[in-house]
Amino acid sequence: MLFDKLINCVYMYSRNLLPISFGLFIIVFIVTHMVSYPGSLSYLMTLTRGEQILDMEPSFSSIETYSRLEAFGEDGRQMYKRTILSIDLIFPLSVFFFLYQLGKYCSQVLPNGRRLTLLFAIISLTYLGFDLLENSIVLVILSYYPYQLEFLAGNIGIVTIIKRIAMMSGLIIPFTLLSYKKIQFYVQSD
Repeated sequence: MLFDKLINCVYMYSRNLLPISFGLFIIVFIVTHMVSYPGSLSYLMTLTRGEQILDMEPSFSSIETYSRLEAFGEDGRQMYKRTILSIDLIFPLSVFFFLYQLGKYCSQVLPNGRRLTLLFAIISLTYLGFDLLENSIVLVILSYYPYQLEFLAGNIGIVTIIKRIAMMSGLIIPFTLLSYKKIQFYVQSD
């Protein structure tokens, strides 16, 4: 009984939070990825002469991982650590908040959508968990550099792929279901 009241309260407020979570996600994306300041992705990319960070382009072998980190240079590796400890914590939280709110909204407007609530929560939490795991692995690899942690460096790409699948699922599934509902509405109204 109390759980149902709590769920109803969350449903009531989450519709209002979707636009806020989307706006927050956009603002955080712009500030962390497009504006150049020490600690931002843009600054890091400039410092490393365009080298892709490990979570933007997956690496599937320790040789590839360490080759890429070597290309960063010492200053780039130090800035990469700083970036992980700042924007790579804030950005995943904003993505999680948006994915979670999108899933909640979808659960509210779809018939029998409450059954989807748990699925969307799991997808959002999977994204956040694997993004934070990925960041932790990169931070450990960078902290021990130049000592090579073969297992972590060779398997970080798998973590990146799972994170991306969860993120894309958190976007594609709700939008597909909402589109299907809209199409169904137009077909039935003809």
